[in-house]
Amino acid sequence: MSSPQVSVIIPTYNRATLVKRAIQSVLNQTFKDFELIIVDDASDDETPEVIDSINDARLEYIRHDLNRHGGAARNTGIKYASGKYIAFLDDDDEWYPTKLERQVERFETVSNEIGLVYCWREVYKNGELVNKASPELFGDIFDETLVWNPIGNTSTFMLPACVLDAVDGFDEHLLRGQDSDLVRRVTREYKVDYIPDYLVKQHWKHKGDQITDVDSDRMYDSIESHLVTLERFDSYFKDNPAPKAELLTVIGRLYAQTGDWSKSLSYLVRGTATKPTSSAVKKELVRSIKEFLKIIR
Repeated sequence: MSSPQVSVIIPTYNRATLVKRAIQSVLNQTFKDFELIIVDDASDDETPEVIDSINDARLEYIRHDLNRHGGAARNTGIKYASGKYIAFLDDDDEWYPTKLERQVERFETVSNEIGLVYCWREVYKNGELVNKASPELFGDIFDETLVWNPIGNTSTFMLPACVLDAVDGFDEHLLRGQDSDLVRRVTREYKVDYIPDYLVKQHWKHKGDQITDVDSDRMYDSIESHLVTLERFDSYFKDNPAPKAELLTVIGRLYAQTGDWSKSLSYLVRGTATKPTSSAVKKELVRSIKEFLKIIR
C-alpha cells in the first residue's frame, strides 16, 4: 500500500466536546490522499469514545500514557506520519474544505527552497467572528519572526516532512510558543509562501472556559519561550542588535505584567542599551510604563 501524500496531525487533550468538529473538517477535505493521526495526550474525559465512534480507515489513534503537552504530542504524530507533507490542526480549530488541496498545489509549483506554506485564518471568540488574519509575508522572513510569530498558528501550516526532520520537530521543553519557535527554526533555513485565502477557522475563549490561576504560569511560559529565542540565536543577534533589543524589552514588559519589577527593569535597561534608537524598543518601554501604572493605581 502506497503512502499518503499528506499526513494530518491533531494533538488533543480533554477536548471531547470539540475534537470531533476538527476531525470532521479534515474528513470533509476535497483533497482525499491523506492519513489522519490523532494523538491523545492522556485525556481523562470521553475523548477515546469520541474517536472510537468515527469510522474512517484513514484515521489512526495514538494515546500517550502521560500528559506530555502539545510539542510532544505533535512530535509523536510526526514520528508515525508517512506522508510527503505534514499539516497540523489544533483540536478546537477547523479547516475549510479546500485547505489541503490549495497547499499541496502550491508546494507542487514552488522550489524546494520553500519549507512552509501557510494560509489566512478567521478568528472566532465564543463562536463569533472577531478578526480576519491575512499576513502577506513570503520568501526569507526570518528577521520578522524573532520577536513574535507573524504568520499564524500551526493550524495554518503545511510543511514537507523532510523539513520537520531537518529542524528536529517541535521543542518539547516549551509549554508555550512552540509554533513560534518552530517558525523561527524553519525560516532560519528555508523560505516560506502563503495562500491568500481564509482556509482556517481558529477558535478561542470557548463557552464554559474559565480564567484561573494558570494565567500567571502562562505568562512565565511566554517569558521562557523568549529566553530560549535569545539563547538559540545568540550568534545571529551579535550582528543584528535591533531584534535583540526589541526581544529584551518585550521580556521586560512581560516581567512587568507578573509584578517582578526587578527583572523587568533589568531587561528593559538591557534592551535600551542594546539599541537605544530603536522605535520598537521605545514602544515596549511605553507599554511597560503603562503596566507599572496599572499596578500602582
